[in-house]
Amino acid sequence: SMQLRKVKAAAIWTKDVDTLECFVKEQSSAMGDFPGPVPVIYWGVPDAASLDRVAEGGASAVVIDYAQTLDASMQPKLENTGIIWKVSSVEQMQQSIDNNAGDIFLLSESLLQS
Repeated sequence: SMQLRKVKAAAIWTKDVDTLECFVKEQSSAMGDFPGPVPVIYWGVPDAASLDRVAEGGASAVVIDYAQTLDASMQPKLENTGIIWKVSSVEQMQQSIDNNAGDIFLLSESLLQS
C-alpha cells in the first residue's frame, strides 16, 4: 500500500483473479489509513467461474463489455461489486443509462478516436 501511495495510484486494474485476490487482501490492510486503500478492478474475461471468485475475492468493480450479454445467473454474484461497462459507441452508453444498467464506462479506443 505504501508504494501505491508514493506513486499516487488511483486504482489497481488486473486481468488475473489470483492477483486480484492478493491485491484486495493487501489493500484491506490500509483500511483506516490516510490515504485509504485503492479500488481493485477486474477486467479479465467475466465468465461464471471467474465472476464467482472476483465477487468473493472483494473486487471493487468488474469490467464487462456492453455488447456481451450478462447472464441473469451472474447478476446476483455482482450485487456488491460495481460494474464498469466497456462501450464502443455513444449509443451503448445511452442504452446503459436508459436501462438503468449503470453509468460508469470504459471507452474503447475507437470511440476515443472518433
